[in-house]
Amino acid sequence: MASLLLLGSGALVTYLIAKSIYRLYFHPLSKIPGPKLAAITGAYEFYFNVVKRGMFIWEMERLHKIYGKYRARSGIPSH
Repeated sequence: MASLLLLGSGALVTYLIAKSIYRLYFHPLSKIPGPKLAAITGAYEFYFNVVKRGMFIWEMERLHKIYGKYRARSGIPSH
């Protein structure tokens, strides 16, 4: 039973690493500049919307000032 749990955990970690590498280097939007965490996961938007209580709109404005308008990455949707 423990080996099955270990195997499942290893498979999940491998999947998440492979998905992160794909999103960072091979996804069509990978050339768009922006925070790497926003490219890998939706946690970036979640943090600003939930933890910081709706401040994502202001974070996007800040990112547009840094990276240029229509260039800041706000996350890659799952396929």
